[in-house]
Amino acid sequence: MTPKEKAEIIINKMFSCVDELHKYPMCIDTAKQTSLIAVNEILESFIVRLTHEQMNFWSEVREEIKNYKMPLNAN
Repeated sequence: MTPKEKAEIIINKMFSCVDELHKYPMCIDTAKQTSLIAVNEILESFIVRLTHEQMNFWSEVREEIKNYKMPLNAN
C-alpha cells in the first residue's frame, strides 16, 4: 500500500464518522485534521520502535493527508 492510499483510507474513515444524533456531519477539513492527529500520534508514540522505512512511510502519509483534495465527483 502506498502512503497516498493509506492517507485516503484514514481520511475516508474519519470523514464517514457520524454522531449518534446526526447533528454534526464531518467535513473534509475536520477529517483531515483528525487524520493528522492520528498519524502524528503514531509517529510520536512509536518513534523508538519504528524502523527507518516505517518512519518514512508514516511521514509520507502525513504529507499526503496535508495535500489531500476531495475528488470532484465525491459527495
